[in-house]
Amino acid sequence: MASRILTDEIWARLKELLPERPPRPAGGRPPIGDRETLTGVLFVLKSGIAWEDLPEEMGCGCGMTCMRRLRHWQQIGVWPRMQNILQSHLRDASRYDWARAWEGIPPLDAPPDMPDVKDDYQLAAGDAGERAAERPRERAARHEP
Repeated sequence: MASRILTDEIWARLKELLPERPPRPAGGRPPIGDRETLTGVLFVLKSGIAWEDLPEEMGCGCGMTCMRRLRHWQQIGVWPRMQNILQSHLRDASRYDWARAWEGIPPLDAPPDMPDVKDDYQLAAGDAGERAAERPRERAARHEP
């Protein structure tokens, strides 16, 4: 039987680092949990598959959800601490491509030809989250006289 990528012991250490998720407005699909999302991130880092090829059947959400959550953790500064715990406690930690976690992550102000990305934190923030997810040109146009 295959073992879990993320053990309960490791998860107990990591979840203390993560911020509490903001309440979501009523309706819509519930967000994928942080543990499930992190499992998807780790699967991508270990297997080398493309983010968009992460099988949703794994229960980790889609690869883009995992990538956006990883980006969020990087932006709020918890990913380096999470990575340190993971590298110290994961079995076969040397088989993960840790540098890849920092590659290919679209910046917050993505170029105009990239699709808008909103994570659960932005969606829960309502109008403020929508403004944060706007493309730079749209944001500039909104403020023009």
